[in-house]
Amino acid sequence: MNCLGLCILVLLTTSIAGCNQLNQDKKVSIEGLFTKGFETYELKKKSGEALHVFDPHHYLDPLVVEGFKNKSGKKMWLTIPVCVKGELSTKGQYGHMGSYERQIEITGLCK
Repeated sequence: MNCLGLCILVLLTTSIAGCNQLNQDKKVSIEGLFTKGFETYELKKKSGEALHVFDPHHYLDPLVVEGFKNKSGKKMWLTIPVCVKGELSTKGQYGHMGSYERQIEITGLCK
């Protein structure tokens, strides 16, 4: 292999390893309070930071159903403690009217 080919191979390997590290950095486990309500799907971390929740595989649905069963009165809002695994978004505008700086895509529940 010539020098140019070796340089290209090293650059590609470094880039791929860098991308894998970025993807790993986005994977998180977070404990907090999950709130479901009118135009609200939020996870509030213990630090106080609020994240918009994207749950395409419906991991939180059984917890929400059980929470509403145990709730008396109006069943429009629900706040429950959860621990979720997911991927954290880059900074941007998420949720209703872009009111959240970050979003978590739920990939599972903590054991």
